[in-house]
Amino acid sequence: MKRTALAVVTASMLTGCVVYADVADDGGLWGSSDLQHETRTLSLSTSGIDELKADTGAGSLEIIGEAGRTSIDVTAEIYFHDADEIQLSLEQDGDDAELVADFNRSSYRGDSPYINLVVRVPAELEVEVNDGSGSIVIRDVLGDLDIDDGSGSINIENAGNVDIDDGSGSITVR
Repeated sequence: MKRTALAVVTASMLTGCVVYADVADDGGLWGSSDLQHETRTLSLSTSGIDELKADTGAGSLEIIGEAGRTSIDVTAEIYFHDADEIQLSLEQDGDDAELVADFNRSSYRGDSPYINLVVRVPAELEVEVNDGSGSIVIRDVLGDLDIDDGSGSINIENAGNVDIDDGSGSITVR
């Protein structure tokens, strides 16, 4: 039996095959792959604000412009290992609103954490996005858009001037 197992392992190693077996459901060799989930909401009045600057890590980002809106409202679906690692804030800095949605660490064992965001803004607001990874959807934002994206698809509909710097992923602007 031991010789058979040794032969299988040796053959796998020589062919470049990688065998992964997580025999424990308690984290096993690689740590827990189960992510916790939490929903958080943020809101900020747009009185005196000309631009939203969003700095986001992994996860999807949807920004929806709405005529007559007087606030920026964020719904964040957060999937995480440790709540102390979550960075989520929406604050005014001069005439900018600054949204941060990320984690303090960038290297994880098991499933990587991510934050899916839905952001509702006044339609005429300018938007600057610095995004790590994940899909971006922006609709009905008539102010200038400046997007710096690491990876993931970008879909923009009914927008003002658009400037995109993208690492990888499809881009659709309508």
